[in-house]
Amino acid sequence: MANGAEAPPTGGVWYPTDAPETEQSLGDIAHDVAPLAAVTGRDFPLVVLSHGGGGGYNSHYDTTLAFAHAGFVVAAVSHQGTPTMTRAKS
Repeated sequence: MANGAEAPPTGGVWYPTDAPETEQSLGDIAHDVAPLAAVTGRDFPLVVLSHGGGGGYNSHYDTTLAFAHAGFVVAAVSHQGTPTMTRAKS
C-alpha cells in the first residue's frame, strides 16, 4: 500500500508456459516473454527475488526467465522507498 508519498508497488511473475514468446518492454529492458499466457503444468516451486538497494522488479529479468524455463514460478516486486543506485562516472 502506498503511503501517499510513494508510487504503488509494482511487480512481475514469470512462470512456465508453452505459449510463443514475443519481445516485450519492461521499462528500459526488452526481453522475450509470453504475457498473460496459460501456465503449463502445476505444483511449481516458488522463487521470490529481491533487487536490493536500487533497481526494480525487472532488474534480474535474465534470472527470472531462466528459472521459469527450468520449471519455477518467480515473483519479484519493486521495493518502495529504496534509493536508486547511480553509476560512478569513469
